[in-house]
Amino acid sequence: MFDLNMKIVSFFGDGLLIPIIYIILLVSILVIYRKRKSAALLFLSSLSYFLSIFLKAIFKHERPQTANINPMLPFDAYSFPSSHVVFFVAFWGFILYTLLKYKKINKFIRNIGVVISVYLIFFVGISRMYLGQHYFKDVVAGYLFGGIYLGFVLYLDKKINNFSTKNKK
Repeated sequence: MFDLNMKIVSFFGDGLLIPIIYIILLVSILVIYRKRKSAALLFLSSLSYFLSIFLKAIFKHERPQTANINPMLPFDAYSFPSSHVVFFVAFWGFILYTLLKYKKINKFIRNIGVVISVYLIFFVGISRMYLGQHYFKDVVAGYLFGGIYLGFVLYLDKKINNFSTKNKK
């Protein structure tokens, strides 16, 4: 059961599932809640994946021998930092922030979204090590760089809110 759980968590960072989830969330934020700024910041949070690829190109740490490298993603062949962790912290962290920020979101949807976001952020690091894709240092660095990137996105949100408030007066 634990093995399946770890595979499911990592699956949320692989393949076509992420673009599908991303499009659903983006459309929901834009159409249902009419929050263009949040949709733009969600898009910005998703770019954290490219930060991790850039950092991998700089550090060039080899993956564990147990790692399965996707030949379709040769630019993601290195291990430091974990792209899954960087992306999950920035993307799902922003989703978590947004769910907690907007009180008009349906309570059931908010609660489910909070649980999913916290679950994925917490377990992604464990899953990447358990599945033999990353070393402990890769995961810690992923949480660190993902947290810094998320902090940058939240800082932009605050600055945009302050700018919007000043212009309304």
